[in-house]
Amino acid sequence: MPALLVAIVMACAATRTPAPAVDAFAETLAEAPSATSARMVTTEHLPEAGLTAWTLSNGATVWVLPRNDRSGRVQVSARRTLDATSVSANDRAAARMAEGVVRGSGLGPFDADAVDRFEATRQASARMSLTDGYANVSAEGPSTDLEAPLALLSLHFRAPRVAPDALRDSLKLARRPIALPELTLLELVQGALWEGVPDEPDATVEPTPQQIEHVLRQTFADAGAFTFFVVGDITPAAAETPVLRWIGDLPGSPRDPITAPLSPAARPVTGPRDTTVHGNPYDDAYVVLRLLGPATRGPKERQEVHALVDALEVRLRYTLPVRTPKEARTPGVGVLFLPAPTAGTEVRVTFRCDAANMDATLAAATRAVEDLRARPVDAQELGRLQAASAARTPKSHIDWMHELRQSVLDDADPASLAEWRAMRALTPERVQGAAERWLDLKTRVVVRAVR
Repeated sequence: MPALLVAIVMACAATRTPAPAVDAFAETLAEAPSATSARMVTTEHLPEAGLTAWTLSNGATVWVLPRNDRSGRVQVSARRTLDATSVSANDRAAARMAEGVVRGSGLGPFDADAVDRFEATRQASARMSLTDGYANVSAEGPSTDLEAPLALLSLHFRAPRVAPDALRDSLKLARRPIALPELTLLELVQGALWEGVPDEPDATVEPTPQQIEHVLRQTFADAGAFTFFVVGDITPAAAETPVLRWIGDLPGSPRDPITAPLSPAARPVTGPRDTTVHGNPYDDAYVVLRLLGPATRGPKERQEVHALVDALEVRLRYTLPVRTPKEARTPGVGVLFLPAPTAGTEVRVTFRCDAANMDATLAAATRAVEDLRARPVDAQELGRLQAASAARTPKSHIDWMHELRQSVLDDADPASLAEWRAMRALTPERVQGAAERWLDLKTRVVVRAVR
């Protein structure tokens, strides 16, 4: 059994009697922690959105959204907003390695036998991720056994408390999920789009054990800095006892939460700006057109932004020049809702082309943006957008978990979740008004990544 898992089990176990590894682990998760001091400090009900919120004595906030989709499953998530909206290449690599440490110690593709058996028996699973702006742990399990996903989720918060030697011994199980050439390209672009990030990171440098230990301890040591979410076929009354056992018992402080960023807070570069960076490991040029608009508030505005992305992608298909089969690929159009302190909406168009065709392709992409701002969508386009919008209406527990987290953390208005009940249909006027608001070419930033 990996050293980190052993340390966690020893820290959590209710008994000191020696036992086989599998039995000790199963017994640890089956028994309630000694949560004698865990309690609900405040309770809030938002009946219009179907929400219940608790503040626990360790500083954690828990939101419960009952949803009956007949799946018999429940989704659990813990998320905190990081102070840095972008981190350095070394920080990103350390975060990925830290995720591998936790998974390698019993949560993921390198499961120890004990955890593997527990997950199979209880039909539960958990995983951790660190992305720009957020640290997140997600778990799922049967709605009749909320203890199982909560127990697996809690291990991520106990991991930073184990002995440093045990933590470093687990590093050999970590793996990089992204190849170095792709990492280099992504970091080149990210460095040009955000201030404070090096333009030419050394992606070949492996993070040190001290860096990985720092990421785990700085990010997950205090459960009071996290917001927890429970979505599924379960009532608040049924969730209360498991939540107190597994979340209320976690180390945390409502008075002194960890607030230091992983690296100095970065800010998005504002336009108009055109930058060329060198170091792209591929023959094709990689070009990004980024437009930065105001933050969205509520599902209604996010619906409009997603419609813009769909409409822009269609216009690009008929606008971009195609001279070789290699350039026949439709460019990607994506949207990123940036958390505080940046609090903005980023629409990003990315494409690959021959270096000689960069200017023509970029000019065509700019014309597509201008065209969408100036010319309303026609009936055929509107039909496509309405169908795509209907497909995005939350249906599964995972969909509702995503919307709940955005309403609570991004909108700071959990009641906005109720907007889905009275969502209006898209109209040409709404789409064009959104284009004028979120596709502002004055914020245009272009990054060309070449060899």
